[in-house]
Amino acid sequence: MQPINRSAVIITAKQAFFDKIAELSGEEAMKENELNEKMDASTVYLIPNDIPDQDSFWDYLKRNYIPILLAEFESWYNLSQDWTKRVTFKEFKSWFTISYQSMIFDILENGLEHEDY
Repeated sequence: MQPINRSAVIITAKQAFFDKIAELSGEEAMKENELNEKMDASTVYLIPNDIPDQDSFWDYLKRNYIPILLAEFESWYNLSQDWTKRVTFKEFKSWFTISYQSMIFDILENGLEHEDY
């Protein structure tokens, strides 16, 4: 088992995020508790592994949350026309449970591969 040269942030949508999607789409809001009963809707994002502590992690995330926010929206809702408001970091944090993981291990023998989406 080898550590890899990345840390990770795990993002899990809260009900407020699903409510925002419903507001943008005009559809009924997904229910966080119902979704979590069916599957784990968390996403893992690999980030640099040179973040020394929790305070530095929050500083890093504050500077880099927009790509994660856009990826989360795009995975649940088509952003093409409706998303025009800039979301603050405070709002981002209210929409997601956020977990920082400083140690990432690859337990497989074969190398990592990237997939195009």
